[in-house]
Amino acid sequence: MGIKLFSRILCSAIFLFHVSSIDGQVWPGDVNNNGIVNGADLLYLGTAYGSTGTPRAEVDSDWESKTIVEAWGLSFPNGLDYAYADCNGDGVVDDLDLEDGIIENFQEVQPGSGIGDYQNGVSGTDAPLKLVPSVDFSNGDLTLKIGLFLGNVDFEITDLYGLALQLSYKSGIIEQADFDFDLTEDSWIDDPAGLNSALLFEDDDDSGTAEVAITLTDPMQRRSGAGRILSLIHI
Repeated sequence: MGIKLFSRILCSAIFLFHVSSIDGQVWPGDVNNNGIVNGADLLYLGTAYGSTGTPRAEVDSDWESKTIVEAWGLSFPNGLDYAYADCNGDGVVDDLDLEDGIIENFQEVQPGSGIGDYQNGVSGTDAPLKLVPSVDFSNGDLTLKIGLFLGNVDFEITDLYGLALQLSYKSGIIEQADFDFDLTEDSWIDDPAGLNSALLFEDDDDSGTAEVAITLTDPMQRRSGAGRILSLIHI
């Protein structure tokens, strides 16, 4: 089976600074508050992972505007307070904000918004990204894998904290075969158990697009390396 995948990439190195202003409204899952919930929001959530602050009056992640009670005191580069990463409003940024906020509200759009985040990479300038297909018969069954390689011997990636990709494929492939992304044993971002990272994979077979994002969950860590980091596996 021939598979051709095209990708657009968004890498993020996020630095922290203090601000005192906050507009007070958050749409659960749209962590960067740009109007749409997608893989880029996981990069922001990962930066704030483990942070705590004042919870909202109602603890839920329903897709509607929520009022932030009080600023948490740390902010992202775009000036948003960390309270925007508290998708379910319980006062802590953790896996529940990914599951109940970003995943449950994936591709939801704020009224009148939805500008998106992805841009095509520039060959020779941006980090090289490659998708390499292979087959595996080790368990007695045919397993199709597509390895995701970031960086190479001539372009080592340094100080990586998160990565988000949008993939385009021929509509019908994902519908006919069940795929999922997973960390590989030789991944230089995290071990296969994913104890130090959070991973997101969402696909829309009707439009022939998918998004994969991975972020570390310890703001004190960064990763440097080159080679395979994930595999798209036919399960």
